[in-house]
Amino acid sequence: MIRALAFDWGNTLMQVFPQYAGAMVDWPQVAAMPGAQAALEALAGRFRLVVATNAADSGAAQVRTALDRVGLGQYFEAVYTVHELGARKPQPGFFLALERVLGLGRDEIGMVGDEFVADVLGATRCGWQAFWLNPSWQAAPALLPVQAAQLSGLDELPGVLDRPLLPGLELCRSWVQEQGSLGVMQHVEMVAAVAYWLALELRRRGVQVDPVLAQRGGLLHDVCKLRGEEPGAADHGRRAAVWLRAQGQPELAEIADRHMLFGIEQSDRAPHSWEDKLVYFCDKLVEGNRLVEWEERLEALRLRYHLDAERLGRAQVYLGALRSELCQLLGLPEAELVARLRKAVFSAQQ
Repeated sequence: MIRALAFDWGNTLMQVFPQYAGAMVDWPQVAAMPGAQAALEALAGRFRLVVATNAADSGAAQVRTALDRVGLGQYFEAVYTVHELGARKPQPGFFLALERVLGLGRDEIGMVGDEFVADVLGATRCGWQAFWLNPSWQAAPALLPVQAAQLSGLDELPGVLDRPLLPGLELCRSWVQEQGSLGVMQHVEMVAAVAYWLALELRRRGVQVDPVLAQRGGLLHDVCKLRGEEPGAADHGRRAAVWLRAQGQPELAEIADRHMLFGIEQSDRAPHSWEDKLVYFCDKLVEGNRLVEWEERLEALRLRYHLDAERLGRAQVYLGALRSELCQLLGLPEAELVARLRKAVFSAQQ
């Protein structure tokens, strides 16, 4: 359980103005990042709050004075820079030194920052939870979001911490392996990558969807699917939902429960949220580990499992409507969607 939050400084708590050099405390203009005041006020008292920065031009006292100029210094019990910790992010020594001075374990500290490599990757490699402040909704390298959450503003952080944190990438993969679903690993990895990319594109256009939740939902939608299992013969979506709820993951349970091909025939199992819809749709674009048109995927399923033509037709109508909705929001011709997804995945993985 997280007990302390370590915040990066520049462009996380306070804006960096490129026209100024030297210690920020001496700049003629300083400003807090949008949402910082509201977030810290909501988090104070619930968590130990510290600043952990790579700042080289400023020591801890100067950082605190700069924070005081914008009314944020009062929320932090301590400030740590490279001068105090003797290492820089993303070096493990930075995070290990912070664990020692706080007297906390790696699973008790979360890192909040705007730089993916320094703040997010550095922290997660040391076993911390990381929260990526990413207002422009940029994609994580290789479409692999190791962060616990992606934030457009710091004011979103208290709400994220009110909910169960999503499992990390390695934990998701180990769950798939432990549940005997080794045969689906390549499939779920591709579904997750495409769902994440689509979620980011939608967020940039103002659609309320959580890209990390969509990605984790893609990884875990088949967590309880057994090798060779036929659609409908055994409901692996329902099994996965029960199992994920037992792991304390109700949002992921909903996605798994609502991804089944014929779930659209039941009002309580049809995709509801955008995360549900993306995983349902992307699952129908991935045959094995190949991105294909959903018509090809459904034809492969029909031949493989001898599916009922009438039920399959209803699924085709639903998928066609969902593709149209997605393409309208994304500003893409429907005929170009899969080609665009292939290009995005290929580019990300180079």
